[in-house]
Amino acid sequence: MQLDLFSDNGPPTDRRVQKDADICPAELDDDALLLAIPESGLKHGPDLVLEAGRRGIVAAVPVIERYCRRLAGFEVVREQEAALQALAGIGGSQARAAVGRIINEAIVQGPTLKIAMDVAARLKCILPVRTVSPLLRHDDPDIRADA
Repeated sequence: MQLDLFSDNGPPTDRRVQKDADICPAELDDDALLLAIPESGLKHGPDLVLEAGRRGIVAAVPVIERYCRRLAGFEVVREQEAALQALAGIGGSQARAAVGRIINEAIVQGPTLKIAMDVAARLKCILPVRTVSPLLRHDDPDIRADA
């Protein structure tokens, strides 16, 4: 049976990280790190996802993608940038697909799109023509180059 990281019926509370508690991501084991990401606030979220990326935890890809989606529509660049950099650090087909979905579904916009496109280029994401065509005509030359 697989652990549902997003239900209220999660593991015992001693494994959960309190939202406002001081957190040292490097001291958390992989499971505790994955549990802490969805419950993290803006204060600890970027550090937690970057730690997952630094460790290359493939199981963190869907957790990080959900974290990035949670911020869609907000002007919060730092948290999405951390999520994208973590996915770049993890690499592989799952991270590549997650970044592709994030760009394709316009989860990132504004200055974060430039970061997402850089990560997509590094991961060699293949984006649909309907997504890439407007990016090839974007005002920012870096976005055009990455597209």
